Amino acid sequence: MRSIHVITRQKIHFKAIVGNIGLLIHVPAFMSLFSIGICIIFHETFAIFPFLMTAIISGLIGQSLYHRYFHPDICSLWDAMITAALGWFICSLIGAMPLYLTGLERVVHGMDTSASLAMSSFTNALFESFSGFTSTGLTMIQEPSKLPHVLQWWRSLMQWVGGIGLIVFIISVIEPNKEEYKLYYAEARTEKIGKSVKNTARNIWSIYVLYTSFSILLLFLVGMPLWDAINHALCGIATGGFTITDHNLQEYSSLIKIAIILVMILGTISFSVHFQIIRRGKISLLWRSPQHRWLLSLFFLGSIAVLFLRFFLKHEWAFIDSFFLWISALGTCGFASTNINTFSPMILLLFIAGMIIGGASGSTAGGIKMRRFRNLFLAISVRLKSITKEKEKKLLKGHEEEEEHTDLALPKTEKTTRLYAAGILFVLWIFSLTVGWFFLLFSASECTAFDALFDAASALGNVGLSTGFTEHNLPVSSKWTLIILMWIGRLEIVPFIILLLSFRLPFIHKDAKK
Repeated sequence: MRSIHVITRQKIHFKAIVGNIGLLIHVPAFMSLFSIGICIIFHETFAIFPFLMTAIISGLIGQSLYHRYFHPDICSLWDAMITAALGWFICSLIGAMPLYLTGLERVVHGMDTSASLAMSSFTNALFESFSGFTSTGLTMIQEPSKLPHVLQWWRSLMQWVGGIGLIVFIISVIEPNKEEYKLYYAEARTEKIGKSVKNTARNIWSIYVLYTSFSILLLFLVGMPLWDAINHALCGIATGGFTITDHNLQEYSSLIKIAIILVMILGTISFSVHFQIIRRGKISLLWRSPQHRWLLSLFFLGSIAVLFLRFFLKHEWAFIDSFFLWISALGTCGFASTNINTFSPMILLLFIAGMIIGGASGSTAGGIKMRRFRNLFLAISVRLKSITKEKEKKLLKGHEEEEEHTDLALPKTEKTTRLYAAGILFVLWIFSLTVGWFFLLFSASECTAFDALFDAASALGNVGLSTGFTEHNLPVSSKWTLIILMWIGRLEIVPFIILLLSFRLPFIHKDAKK
C-alpha cells in the first residue's frame, strides 16, 4: 500500500507539460512546411493548401504553448513521461491532417482512387499517421502507388522522424537545460554518445543522416528507381515498413532485397555502437557488445529455423524471402518480400516471437528490445542458481522465517535492477498484447484468432507485417485498438500507464515550485 500512497501523492506540473508539448508540436509544423517543396517539384499544387494549413495551425499552437507555458526548471521525470505520451499522440493527430485534407480534396475533384477514398476517412488518416510516427508500417491503403507523390513522401518522412524520436529531434536544436535528460529518458532512450544529452542527440542525427544517405545510394545503385530508393531508405533505416508499391517489395529483384536486408540490419543496431564503429573504424566492436551478439545470432539462427521449417513442411525454399522476412520481423521493420500468407502458421508463430523480441536497445527498432530479452534469460539463470545445492540452506531458511512477503523488496544492485526492470516490462508487454488481442477479437469477430494475434503483436512491436487482418474495412473500434497498441508500443508502455494514473492526481499550475 505504501507504493500506491507514493503514486497518489505525485504532483504534476501542468505548465511544464504543456510547454514541452508546445515544443514538440513544432516538429510536424516544420515537416509540413518542408513537404511543400515536394508539392512544387511534382506539380501537385492541390496539396499545397493542406500542408500549408497544417504548418500554420500546428506552428501557431506550438509557439503559443511554448512561449506561454515553457518552464523546464519545474519538469519532473513524471512530467516528462506524460509529455512523451501526450506529445506523440498530438503530433500523430496533426500528422493526419495533410493526409485527410488531401484525400478529401482528391475525392471532391473526382480523383477517387482507392488510396484517396481511404484517406478521406479521418479515422484511416489518423491510423496512417500513428503508424507513420510510431514507425510501425501497418496501413489502411491498399494501393500506395496511386497516392500523390507528396503523400508517399509524407508517410516516409513520418516514419523517418518517428524512428529516431520526436524528442531527440527537439533536443538536438533547442538550447540545453538541466531537464532535457528527463525528456530524453521518457522517450525510452538511455544511451549517451556525447558530453551532454544535446551532443548525444546531435551525434545520433549525424549518424542517422549518414546511414540514410548511404541507404539511398545503395538502393539506387542496385537498380531501384531514385524515388523508390529515397522512400524505402527513409522507412528502412527507421525500421518503419511503409512502401510506395502495391505489393510491398515483392516485385523487386533479389539483389535489391539483399540490399534492403542490409539497410534493415543497420536500423536495428544501437546508435552508440554505430558511433564507436565510425569513430574507431573497427566493425569488430559490434560483436563485443553482448546484446548485438545476441541480435546477430538470432538473425542467423532464426533464418535457419525458417528455412528448416519450410523444408520440413515441404514448401518452396524461398531462400532470400525466408531471411528477409525473419530479419524484417525480428528487426521490426515490416517490409515484406513475398506474400506472408504463403508461410505456415508455425513459421508465422516464429515471426510473432521475433516481433515481440525486437532489435537492439538504442536503435530505431521496436519490441521489448534485445538487451531486455537477454536480461530475461539472465534472470532465469539467477533464479536457477538460487535453488542449487550451495544456496539450498539459505533458500529454505528464508521460507521458514517468512512464507509470504507482504512488501515489495526492490533489488539493490545495478545488475538486479536491470533484471527486475526487464521482467516488469515483459509482463506489461504480454498483458498489453493480450488485452489488445481480446478487443480485436471482440470487435472483429469474423476474423481468425491467429490473424488478430499476429497483427496485434505487429502493432505493439511497431513492426508492420500483416496477415491481411489490418485493412480499411476493419471496424472503427478495431482500428482504434491497433492505434492504441502502436502508440503504447512506441512509448514502451510505462509513459502510457503514468498518463492514465495522472488523471486522478493534483495538477500544479503556474506558480508551482519544485
